[in-house]
Amino acid sequence: MKSPSLEEIIVIGKPLAETIEEAYFVIDLHGRFHSFNDEMCSLVGYNRSELQSMTILDVTTAATLYRAAEISREAKKNGREVTISDYEIIHKDGSFRKLEITGSFIGDASKKYHGFHGVAKDQKEQRGLKRALRESEEKYRHLIENINEVVYQTDNYGVVTYVSPSVEWTGGYTQEEIIGHPFTDFVYEEDLGERMDRFQDILYGLGNATLYRFRTKDGTARWVKTAARPIHENGHSVGIRGVLTDVTDIIETRERLRLSEGRYRSILSDIEEGYFEVDLVGNIQFFNDSICKIFGYTRDEFMGINYRNIMVSESTQITFRIFNEIYRTGKPTGLVDFELIKKKGARFIGELSASLMMNDRGKPMGFRGVVRDVTERRRIESEWRGSLSKLQGAFKKTIDCLVSAFEMRDPYTAGHQRRVAELTRAIAQEMNFTDDEIQDIYLASLIHDIGKIHIPIEILSKPTLLTETEFGIIKLHPQVGSKILLKGDFSWPIDKIIHQHHERLNGQGYPHGLKKNEILLEAQILSVADVVEAMSSHRPYRPALGIDIAMDEIISNKDILYNADVVDICVNLFKNKKFEFKELE
Repeated sequence: MKSPSLEEIIVIGKPLAETIEEAYFVIDLHGRFHSFNDEMCSLVGYNRSELQSMTILDVTTAATLYRAAEISREAKKNGREVTISDYEIIHKDGSFRKLEITGSFIGDASKKYHGFHGVAKDQKEQRGLKRALRESEEKYRHLIENINEVVYQTDNYGVVTYVSPSVEWTGGYTQEEIIGHPFTDFVYEEDLGERMDRFQDILYGLGNATLYRFRTKDGTARWVKTAARPIHENGHSVGIRGVLTDVTDIIETRERLRLSEGRYRSILSDIEEGYFEVDLVGNIQFFNDSICKIFGYTRDEFMGINYRNIMVSESTQITFRIFNEIYRTGKPTGLVDFELIKKKGARFIGELSASLMMNDRGKPMGFRGVVRDVTERRRIESEWRGSLSKLQGAFKKTIDCLVSAFEMRDPYTAGHQRRVAELTRAIAQEMNFTDDEIQDIYLASLIHDIGKIHIPIEILSKPTLLTETEFGIIKLHPQVGSKILLKGDFSWPIDKIIHQHHERLNGQGYPHGLKKNEILLEAQILSVADVVEAMSSHRPYRPALGIDIAMDEIISNKDILYNADVVDICVNLFKNKKFEFKELE
């Protein structure tokens, strides 16, 4: 048989060079390059024209040439494929690089060889790939052994062939106690039949995720979710491989939530107040039956209705501002009255409270609230306020009569009480008392010395200092005034205010020597106003000391005899807010 010519060798190598991705080359027996691809050029660093004029000897180290010659001679004898590891070449840039060359000699049937063709791979890259593969496998193994989920594998009979170490903290078993046993040994008895059916479905590719109870080593049941797929070999199912996740906490939480929601809905259905939930634009999303009764709608009619459709225009504007404030601050609103509209157009007064609803991610999703029909209550309250106003008017006239009686008996005491009342009212206003509380303390101050009606006029108007006995009689007036007013059965403690207006924080007041919080705040206010007016005004036994002396008295005894906050407010009224006692007409 005629040996292949050099041209025939090139023809043999050219198709391979154009199709494979590795560095491919064809050389004759003298080592001259006759065919090669771009990958081969890249591997040695020479371009095609340069490599075309070179031999394998030009790019191979001497030590590698000697070892390669020995391997080649052996390969020629047995005609086998040649693999040379650590084939060291000299790159065009002068660096040494190691390749792995795999190839064979080209010859005829009589083993007459004319050349060699092969594939070259950068051994450093190959080692990097092998190292990366080992690292990947190690990471995978580490992941499998340390994740909370249990990775498992069975044969087609359901016998466990592998289970990850995480089974120990999931079920209390070691790997050795699981591997080699049927999976059915670890399924809760009541779920066993269904689980066996599901295993067969997964084995034949008819199912995937299942939920069942796993029997732990101590005998308790844990809910687990398994996602599994069949293992195929040679086209046949030989087992299943899957991941088992403990979902007991999720299942139990859902059950508690279900029970809680049941109780929640039961409570909502039983209460008379209307409960509602709206989205961020005000459309009704959830509600109880009571709100349907309040507005006169059926459930189907009320679902999705916007709050603007059940309110008068003024109320919708107020509601928008309130919802906007709730959204901005996250704080619920207090009770607010709105004018609402029933289905048939009737208007009524609704008392509403609302708060913000958040989703699982903590983002606002709407508003929830409670509404009740308070129309009748507001009517009764209005009538009550009218009656109360009349009673207060009558009481005020009674107080005026008492004050007038004082004026006839003792003009000094009457004028003192009126001025003290003006100052106590101003202090109470600065302390943010309610209107009713301000009115109460004002009326108490108007008659705080009513007990002096019991004291002889000779003592009250005495132009000289009182004797000890006379002062003892004076000190009885808080008790006498308290007894007089105690019989009135008032809804606020006017008798105690009057009884305590001469008590002092350090216990050195009278009649009972009360201290600090034992004294009503109203009485503490009255005591400061009483002292300031008395010292700044004329008395039968001395001329007026002036407002500056009075200020010095309460400031020097602040938090000793007198309430510090009350003193500060009183001083500020005179110094900065231009308060002054008015002359009586």
